[in-house]
Amino acid sequence: MKRASIKFILLIGTLSIILSACGPVTEIINVEARIPAEIPIDFSGKAVAVFTSVRNSEPNDSMFFYNDSTLMLHMATGIASAIEKNLAIDEGGVYVFKHFPDDSTEYDMPYIHSLSFSSNSDIIIIVDSVQVGNVGIINGVTYNSAGEFKTSYIYAPYQSIIKAYDAISTDRLAYINQRDTVFWEIISRNDLRPEAMAIRARQSMPSVSQSIGAEVVKALFPAWQEQKRTLYYFPFRPWVNAIDNAREFRWREAMEFWLKQTKDKDPVKAAAAAYNVAIACELTDRHELALQWAEFSLKVFKLPGVSEYKQLLTDKLEKSTR
Repeated sequence: MKRASIKFILLIGTLSIILSACGPVTEIINVEARIPAEIPIDFSGKAVAVFTSVRNSEPNDSMFFYNDSTLMLHMATGIASAIEKNLAIDEGGVYVFKHFPDDSTEYDMPYIHSLSFSSNSDIIIIVDSVQVGNVGIINGVTYNSAGEFKTSYIYAPYQSIIKAYDAISTDRLAYINQRDTVFWEIISRNDLRPEAMAIRARQSMPSVSQSIGAEVVKALFPAWQEQKRTLYYFPFRPWVNAIDNAREFRWREAMEFWLKQTKDKDPVKAAAAAYNVAIACELTDRHELALQWAEFSLKVFKLPGVSEYKQLLTDKLEKSTR
């Protein structure tokens, strides 16, 4: 009797090992996920022009720069160059113009149409204002190990207003009121007079403005961000092959197998396959379809992590429709 009970225990232990070996295994892969644009604009097949507003602005003693035409031109150039890179068009494909509005900062339909006609463009982006506040100075922060050089910092707040219009309907597509602070690091052997540091900052501000313009454009286009995604698979060759395809971003080949497995009579396998299909849809920019497959996976069988992934997709879709 004792011997029989030992055999029974061993048999149960062996069976549990076999069952666990047939359960789903997770594989974490590094992917570049597409993050929707903060301010989505459809640039496809459309000509773009960038305008700088030239006004008779009175000097402002509280400002380092106030609607300076040189700074605004450099910012417009930075915007144009960044749009060219994002649209993969030749350098010079986005033209930069000046326009001379009256004191109003609101542009009516005839005025937008006139800018469109003069630039032969479908989308108009206007650098409407650039203001840089007076500089502040932080002296003598650090020295190098030999004590020969001193590091000082200059900073200045800035604000820029960028507007984008559909040149046909004249609808305003974007209003970007950007506020930030520019920092300069200055390394010197001796203490520099504040006036000398301010001159250096003033001389470099045009190139800084061009960089600020390029930063503005980031809000208009999707971004790519490295993220981790988890896939489910089983210790069988077809499942492993599908994971290998996913690692190499051969999503079509991987999905062909997973789609068949969503009809498996085993609910765990069907749920795992449906979840994997959702991942593939997300990473190929089909977010709504990805959400549907995540919901299907949860209906079939609740695998760990799928509910959280469904919420991630829901949040992503909500952001893209704002």
